[in-house]
Amino acid sequence: MLLNRYNRLILRYFYGFFLQTACGEAPKVDLIKGTYAGEHYAKLDQGIFRGLPYAQPPVENLRLEIPHSLKTGWGGVKKATRHSLSYVGDSSNAWGGDLDVSEDCLTLNFVWPSGFGPGDKLPVVIWIHGGGFRAGGSSLASYN
Repeated sequence: MLLNRYNRLILRYFYGFFLQTACGEAPKVDLIKGTYAGEHYAKLDQGIFRGLPYAQPPVENLRLEIPHSLKTGWGGVKKATRHSLSYVGDSSNAWGGDLDVSEDCLTLNFVWPSGFGPGDKLPVVIWIHGGGFRAGGSSLASYN
């Protein structure tokens, strides 16, 4: 089943998700492929990682295929402080204005309230946007 493959792919990639953050501090997470640095969003007192890829970009021979695991890691720390691009569909849409678009859109954002540390358990909500290959994406502010 396709959904089960997505779940396995996401869980395998983000296994060991480990947040080190205190109020006002930029969070970091060590994953299997490397380390990401997020940011503290002071306006809402939240930690946030934006635009984390969970699969290879669905371009060229991977277009409309089941997502494939990321192949390579990286040294150092990658910034996760910008939203990814939205799906190519209709970029002039109901959410207002033109969006920057790309087929490389298989990304996730992680948001949590500040003041929690490693080992603290929090409830999890997963929001999967719709759009039917026309609109939507993790970069839309209405989803945050």
